[in-house]
Amino acid sequence: MSHTTTSDPSGLVAGFAVVDTELAIVAACDAPLVQGALLNYLLSLAGEADIVCGWAFGGLQPFAAVYRPAVCFAPFRNRVEAGQLRLVDAFEGLRVRVVEEPELRRFDADLLSYADTNTPEALAELERRL
Repeated sequence: MSHTTTSDPSGLVAGFAVVDTELAIVAACDAPLVQGALLNYLLSLAGEADIVCGWAFGGLQPFAAVYRPAVCFAPFRNRVEAGQLRLVDAFEGLRVRVVEEPELRRFDADLLSYADTNTPEALAELERRL
């Protein structure tokens, strides 16, 4: 099973430009098993954080995460405009609440929220697990 740990922030910039809510959940389109219990938990941790995301499989998981669009928009846009296209690098200078893997597993035991299906092999593996 593959797990997304890096991505281009330009899609989030486009979304943040039109979102008019205080918080936004960002999920990957190739991760079909995002668990509602995990998202609710991450939302409950937002407090004063600009981003709430998990740490699993050895890295930050920027999808199945919570963002404060009004705060994240400008720094993310600046990164895109500068050609700095590693999403987690755009977290620099923002208040990030990282949720460690054991805590994530309380709400998503198999971490299915981070399992992507962007290859036939990954989809087959996920189907076998289900």
